[in-house]
Amino acid sequence: MREKERKKVLFLVTSFVRFKGDESAWFDYLRLCAREGVDYDVIAPHDREGSGGFDEIDGVRIRRFQYFFPKGLQRIAYHGGMAHNIANSIAAKAQLPFFMLSFFLKAMGHAGGKQLVHAMFLPSELVAVAIKKLTGKPFVVWVQRMVPGNGIGRWLHGIVLRNCDFVFFNSAYTRGEALKVCEPKRYGILHMGVDMRLFRPMPKSEMRPKLGLPKDAKKDLPIWINAADIFAVPSIVDANRETETLGIVAIEGIACGRPVIASSVGGLPDVVKDGVSGFLVQQKSPGQIAEKIDLLFGKSGLIEKIGKSARAFAEENFSERQAVEKTIRVYDEILGK
Repeated sequence: MREKERKKVLFLVTSFVRFKGDESAWFDYLRLCAREGVDYDVIAPHDREGSGGFDEIDGVRIRRFQYFFPKGLQRIAYHGGMAHNIANSIAAKAQLPFFMLSFFLKAMGHAGGKQLVHAMFLPSELVAVAIKKLTGKPFVVWVQRMVPGNGIGRWLHGIVLRNCDFVFFNSAYTRGEALKVCEPKRYGILHMGVDMRLFRPMPKSEMRPKLGLPKDAKKDLPIWINAADIFAVPSIVDANRETETLGIVAIEGIACGRPVIASSVGGLPDVVKDGVSGFLVQQKSPGQIAEKIDLLFGKSGLIEKIGKSARAFAEENFSERQAVEKTIRVYDEILGK
C-alpha cells in the first residue's frame, strides 16, 4: 500500500510491550491493523525494568515516556497494573501528576502529522481529550470497563464520552453502564478478538496425554481447554460491583469448540448464548451449573453439537479479523474515506 494511502494514528495506552518478546493483546491487535494499512505510533509508559525509549516491532512504532527519575523509582505502570499500584502505593499516588504531564507532553510531541488519536483506558483517554482541544484532531476510545458508583472516575469518563468522536465498547454490559453516564455522539460494540488458529478445536484423545508438559512449555492453555469436555466460567459481581466486562477466557473456550457454562453477569451474555455456545446460569449457583453439566453429559451428542456451533459463533463474532475490520471501518468513517 502506498505511503500516502496509509492511515496515520497516534495510539495512547497505559501499558504495552516493554521489549521484544513481551506479550500484549493490544500489540497483536495493532500489528494486524498495521497490515491493513494503518501506521501506528504508540505512546506508552516506560517500565522501570528492561524497556527502552523506542522500538519498532512488526511495523508498530513504540515511543515510551519516562515519568519519574531515576527510572528505577517509577511505580505507576506494569507490575500489577496501574489501578492496583495507585491504590496500594503512596509513591504511585505521588507520581500520578508527573505521569499525566509526561504522557501529555510525549503524545503532543508526536501528534503532528497524525490524522486521529485512538486511546485505551481512562488516563490515555483524558490525554486524547486534551489533544483534541488543542489541535482539533478527532479521537476514538475502546472502553473496556466503567468505574462503578458516582465518584470522580465516573465523572472523568463522562468528559471522555462527551468529547470523543467514536466509542467502541467491549460488550453490551459496558455500553449499558456508560449510557447511564451519558450517550456519546457515535458508538458501537467491538469485541476483543482471539487468535482462532491458536484457540481451535483439537482431538481430546490426543490432548489429555500432552498434559504432562515440561515447565518451560509455551501456550499450553488451548491444550488444557481441549482436554476438557465442558468449560465453566462461574464469575460473580463482587462487593465492589466489579465483574467480567467481557470474558476473554470464555471466548477462548468457545473458540476451542467447547460448550461454556457461565454466570449471567457483565459481558458474559455476549459470549455465551443458551443452546448456541453453551448455557448461562445465575451467579453463585453451583446447583444450576451441576444441572447444565448433567444436561450436557446426559443427552447423547449434545456436547459435540453445541461445541460445533460454539466454534462457529466464535469465528463470526470474536476473531481478531472482525476486530480489525470494524476498527478500520470506523477510522475510514471518521476520516471521510
